[in-house]
Amino acid sequence: MIKNFVGIDISEEKLDICLYPDKTYKQYSNNKQGISSLKQYLKKHQIEQIIMEATGGLESLCVNTLQDAGYNVAVVNPALICYFRKSLGYKAKTDLIDSEVIALYGEKMHPQNNKKTSKEERKLRELSARRRQLVSMRDGERNRLRRVRDEYAKEDIQATIVYLNERISKIEEMIIELIKNQKDKKEIFEILNSIPGFGKIISLTLIGLLPELGNLNQKQIVSLAGVFPANVESGKGKTHKKMCFSGRPQIRSALYLGALVGVRYNSFLHQKYNDLLAKGKTKKVALGACMRKLIIIANSMVKEKRLWHE
Repeated sequence: MIKNFVGIDISEEKLDICLYPDKTYKQYSNNKQGISSLKQYLKKHQIEQIIMEATGGLESLCVNTLQDAGYNVAVVNPALICYFRKSLGYKAKTDLIDSEVIALYGEKMHPQNNKKTSKEERKLRELSARRRQLVSMRDGERNRLRRVRDEYAKEDIQATIVYLNERISKIEEMIIELIKNQKDKKEIFEILNSIPGFGKIISLTLIGLLPELGNLNQKQIVSLAGVFPANVESGKGKTHKKMCFSGRPQIRSALYLGALVGVRYNSFLHQKYNDLLAKGKTKKVALGACMRKLIIIANSMVKEKRLWHE
């Protein structure tokens, strides 16, 4: 029996399904009942891989349910699917066409399967996401506070900031408690927190958003963190490198803050930063190199289960 690649186009209310190369199409509701019906349908076929686009969380229930059922699931960057569709010369764009393109992408490109996560890891990811949302709201209020002139408005904004600080602290306590109850996560937290430049918040961010830490090689972890130096050249143009802004932007932001602190208080990064400046590198390039070095060091330390030593 032919093994099919399953493309799923996800929206808030429905799932459009295409099995390729059978080219059969189905549609289900994006809820527990609909996904349960999808599982029953997939049992009738030989499935090689299930592919869907990242949709900012709309795919979470479907991914978790299908992984728990034993299927290989790959969640792909929507930009890659968009470029692939253009390469095929598709002019029309409908949900069913999108599901077919996604399935065809899986058959041709064989994207890497997502790592199956436990309920604790899923909760940790949700709490980490919620903390980022609260921090973003607080930053917005702080920016507004600098511009407002009315006294009542100032008091109201200040009260909101106090409230958001309380909620952020509460979320952080929940995340730390969740980590302490998992031996492996607690060990990783202690390792990351020992790195000068990393603190509690950056360590929590990496644990929540980069569960692959310690399980990948240097190139893979740098690429996943979004700090990979890519060559840029064309024809006779001068070759240079610039940071490839792919990967996970939240991790890149955390590494940027870690590098800013690290070049001041981490003797190893301080030396590397100054050496690069002495060679004529700009501060921006030197800081990017320190970001890469930080994630490589963190990955090695977690893999070897060792704390930082000067």
